[in-house]
Amino acid sequence: MLVVLLLRSSAPASALAWSGETCLTPGSSGAGSPCLRFAPDGTLHAVYQAKYAVDTLYHSVWMGTYWSAPEALPGPGYKTTSSQMDIGPDGHVHVVGIFRVDGTSSTPYTVYHWEHNGASWIGPTQLSDGQGDDSDSCTYPRIGVDRFNNVHVVWSEGNRVGGKADLMYRRRVGGVWQPAVNLTNNGASVGYGSCNPDMCVEKNGDGIHIVWHDGFTGKDLLYYMKSPDLGTTWPSSAGWTRISGDQYGKGPTLVLDRFNRPNVWWTDLKPDGVTKFNAYRRWDGAAWTPIMDWGSRVCFDAAFDASNLMRVTYRTDADILYNTFNFTNFGSEELIGVGPDTYKADAGCIVLDSTDSPWVLWAERKGEWPGVGAVYFSTAAQLPPPESLVSFSAVGSDSLARLYWTNPPSINCKRVLIRCKCGGFPSNPTDGTLVCDRSAEPNASDSFVHSGLVNDLTYYYAAWVHDGAGRYSTARYAAAVPRGVSIGEIKQLSPDGTAVDLLDKVVTAVFSADAAVYVQDISSASGIRVAHSGAGLAVGDRVNVSGTLSSRVLSGQKAERVVTSAVVTKVASGSPVRPLAMKCRSVGGGDMPPYLLGVGESDGRRGQGMNNIGLLVCIAGRVKAKLSSSIWVDDGGNIKDYSGNTGVLVRCPDTNIPVSVGDMVRVVGVVEGSIPVGWTTNRRCVHIRSYDDLRKISN
Repeated sequence: MLVVLLLRSSAPASALAWSGETCLTPGSSGAGSPCLRFAPDGTLHAVYQAKYAVDTLYHSVWMGTYWSAPEALPGPGYKTTSSQMDIGPDGHVHVVGIFRVDGTSSTPYTVYHWEHNGASWIGPTQLSDGQGDDSDSCTYPRIGVDRFNNVHVVWSEGNRVGGKADLMYRRRVGGVWQPAVNLTNNGASVGYGSCNPDMCVEKNGDGIHIVWHDGFTGKDLLYYMKSPDLGTTWPSSAGWTRISGDQYGKGPTLVLDRFNRPNVWWTDLKPDGVTKFNAYRRWDGAAWTPIMDWGSRVCFDAAFDASNLMRVTYRTDADILYNTFNFTNFGSEELIGVGPDTYKADAGCIVLDSTDSPWVLWAERKGEWPGVGAVYFSTAAQLPPPESLVSFSAVGSDSLARLYWTNPPSINCKRVLIRCKCGGFPSNPTDGTLVCDRSAEPNASDSFVHSGLVNDLTYYYAAWVHDGAGRYSTARYAAAVPRGVSIGEIKQLSPDGTAVDLLDKVVTAVFSADAAVYVQDISSASGIRVAHSGAGLAVGDRVNVSGTLSSRVLSGQKAERVVTSAVVTKVASGSPVRPLAMKCRSVGGGDMPPYLLGVGESDGRRGQGMNNIGLLVCIAGRVKAKLSSSIWVDDGGNIKDYSGNTGVLVRCPDTNIPVSVGDMVRVVGVVEGSIPVGWTTNRRCVHIRSYDDLRKISN
């Protein structure tokens, strides 16, 4: 098990700086039962239920600035819910939850126990009998560990004495589970019986405190009982104390203060017999205080600081809030959950660290009714600086460097600051030239383009993660050398997925119907296809192109290189470049492994010479065949096309081709990838832009 000591600092009781909500269950379709506990060594543990395939219990450990990856508790793969956790003096983590014995609806929900002994999980161990059907189901299991590492569990179990629910209690002493004891055994014949227990075990004493609601008098009322000897003896019904009013009481929450005095919250009924309200009372050491109306505050949980001041988390309307309460007055209410689309907070748990800073875990539904449940976390403790970037790299391109990084999981990862220098790495967050200071999300990947650089000069980068409040991670470093490269170098040497920048290139063709343009070096050394609508572009325009290098796949083969996700910026208008004149057999050229595929013929002959797919060329020859919107032109090279025709395929704009078979023609166009079905290489293909590119020379 991971053991990480918390770094802490004092925090005031009000006006706290909350870390913002962090979701521990992203992607789940439901979540709940949040529980937080500090272990004796200072590590913070979370247990909660989340639904991916089924409802399962998960455990995470706080790693200083982030939560460890959730670990599913071992189990049979059935729906497992209603979890609660406690930690003993030995640091062992104890969890209770319920699931059906066979995973179907034919057996009762049954109580199980898990234990993490510091190395691995033990369990689940069945605690209730698991006999009967759904009417015998167990609900609301609660767990506590005493100062001797003995484990105490209470739950409500249906179809007991009188056919209704009773509170069942079981303890483990010296590692051995004792028989279950029926605590209420009241023979209730009305209502639901004994339900919704909550329990607290004294950490430095011998008391076990339980509250629940019970219908044995014919009304659902709230009761309290205490074992003075760590579960050896329990009072009969004559020793129970009614906590609620005499009309109604349900849904109790129980918390002990620093003096082991119980504090109880529940839903009660006003004297009008209709209006419900959120009630609170406590044992002050001599007597139970009068019932207090907490108004709209639905208490989730509370913890008591070193001065016995209550730190409480509750819901009003939909939101989860934090406050202090001195048994008479509240402090200043503070919103904990600050994320969007809150439908309703359902449950919460609060713990205090050694400096009395609050840590809160809660369940909340987002969106419209009924919402999607998730478990969230926030703290008002001052966290250490965030972790450094998981990865950071710099890639030089023409007059710029592309920076890539992955943020750490730290919940206080708020921004990423990058600086650069020439001659050496920046030494601190104020050294060198500011490149960017970007908003950051934990675990997210990001990038930035640092432009306006001098080619062939080394730029040194340092990146820091910071929390926006002056706390910086250690630096990550990377260096890059911008360099001007030709289209040919990029096509031949760069794998698919490479980010590319082509500066000061010339547009040679705009094929709007194909959502493609072609650009090439002004020197006519090489050209490339660009996936772009062509809107706003014309032949001869000077452009900058940025995007991702990919391969255009035809008939299952990589026919030619293409820039996808392209941003094309027009720099200036200009004159069209002159096409490169060549023989028909030179069209396309040869293979240039590993990324450039050349051309071939049906008789097996392969293209030779420099690969020129993507380049604007000019050929001349006689029209040997004409079919639909294509013609074949040959200059005597006797090129064998896959179709059985002779010559270079020329793609035309439509079927209204203004030349005939036998005509001598001059053709200008872009050499384009073209792989017929069944072929594994390109055939020779020139794509003309308009019929101005197809001129008849003679008959």
